[in-house]
This record gives sequence, structure tokens and C-alpha cells, in this order.
Amino acid sequence: MSEQKKTKRALVLSGGGAKGWWQARVAAQIIRSHNMHFDLITGVSVGALNGYLIATHRIDEMLDMWESIRNRDVYRGKVNAWNVAKALITGKTSILDSTPLRKLIAEKVDDVPFIPMRVGTVSLLDGSYRSQELKYETDIDTIRQALYASAAIPMLFRPDIDHNVDGGIRTNSPISDAIAAMPDVNEIYVINCNRLALRYSRPRNLMQVFGRTAEIVLNEGLRNDFNGVKRINNVLELNGPVTWWNGRELRKIGIHLFEPPFPLNDMLDFDGIHRQDIRLPAHLQISAYKL
Repeated sequence: MSEQKKTKRALVLSGGGAKGWWQARVAAQIIRSHNMHFDLITGVSVGALNGYLIATHRIDEMLDMWESIRNRDVYRGKVNAWNVAKALITGKTSILDSTPLRKLIAEKVDDVPFIPMRVGTVSLLDGSYRSQELKYETDIDTIRQALYASAAIPMLFRPDIDHNVDGGIRTNSPISDAIAAMPDVNEIYVINCNRLALRYSRPRNLMQVFGRTAEIVLNEGLRNDFNGVKRINNVLELNGPVTWWNGRELRKIGIHLFEPPFPLNDMLDFDGIHRQDIRLPAHLQISAYKL
């Protein structure tokens, strides 16, 4: 058996809202420049939507979506004191109207994934995290609901019909989902919309404070997953191969982390995408690390 066939490779796509343009560009270049094949894709929030389009072999459509998307294509309204107070007084479950997001997902989701997927959501009823499997046999409505729930940022967007919200509040780069779904994985490519260690300028308003706080909290899950992979690799280094109950062999895992080399637009600023240079040069303008 060739080395290529022995490799079990997963693609992990983080959340990040409007920062998903950068993730889409990097994923497309990795796949096309290296003729990369993935056996599994896991994602939360915008990473779930990007992952779905990759899993259905629609990379060009994914890139076209990010070329044209605006705030109005994702939500209606603004986050300000008046709308926060209005939501509290009227008993709404969200500040913004996410009807355009539902419409966008309904338009994009019209096929089943050809690459197995896992999409992360969190239940507001019991706080549990769910890694939902999407595959060739999954019906379209189930896929649509899972992608919407995974992107439903709590308080900003309305939860889905079963009160599920963005899985990123528990794990924003679901590496552990990939390992659980495919225990014999030995290469994981992580495209993180935020940067683990990057000094930002002083926040100028409440939304910037909120956004930076969210990034700090969300990145903690990525650090925890990294530490978990290190422990697996250390155990295998000391004790040799480990076989799971189903006969699959747990193998040392190489993680390739891709992060933006500069702060991106705010997660709700889809209009701001078009004030940035969304093209990536041939050498791939990213920071990449291998664990």
C-alpha cells in the first residue's frame, strides 16, 4: 500500500463569521495547489458552511459567494443599545434578524456531501455539545438545520427550532471531533480564522471589546485540543501502537495550523470584506505551523 493511501487526512474549519472569506481562500489554495484530498471535514459556524461547499465539490461557488456577500445577505439590523433594549423588552431571543442567513443556507444547500462531515452545535436546553454527522445519506432539510444552528451566534441570531446554537461557544476549531470520528487520522489541517498569539490595537468601542473577548475564549478550545493531541502523541511515543475496540489503530497525529498573519475584519462585518485584499498570492499568504 502506498504512503498516500495510508494517510488519513481531516480538514478542520473554525468559526469566525465574516472572517470566513480568508478561510475559504486558504482552503481552496491548499486543495488545488497540492491536489489535496480529505477523508473527513469538521467545522463550526462559518466553517460548517465553507466545509459543506468543499464537501460537495463546489469550491468555485464558495469563492464566488465570498466575493459578493454583504451584511444584508446574512442579517438585518444593527447591534446597538436601542436594539439590545428592544430585544429585552419584547422578549426576543436575538438582537439581529437572521432570516437572510436562513435564506442563504437554503439556497446553497441543495445536495448531499460527498466527503463525510461533522458539524458542531450546542444545546441551550442542557448545554451539551453535539457533533452531528452529515454524509451522503443525510436528507437536505437536516443538513440545512445543522448548518444554520452551527452558525446561530447566541444573542445575535435566533436559535434553531430545537434551541441549538453555534458550536463555537464550546469548541471553535473542532479537532477533537475529527479524532473521535476518525480515530486512525494521522494528518489534520486546521484553518483558524483567528490567531492564537497576536497583539491587537486597543479596542475603541464595546463591539471591539466583545469581539476580542470572544476570540480569546474561543481560542482556548483550540489550545486544549492541541494539548490533547500532544498527549496522544506522547503516549504513542512511549508505549507504541494502540488499537481501538473497533480494530482501528490510533496513530501519531501531525497538525498543520493555518492562521491569518494580520487581524481580519470583525465577525459581523461582511461589508468590510470588500475593503480588504481578498486575493492570496501564489506562495499562500498565511502563517502555518506543524505540531
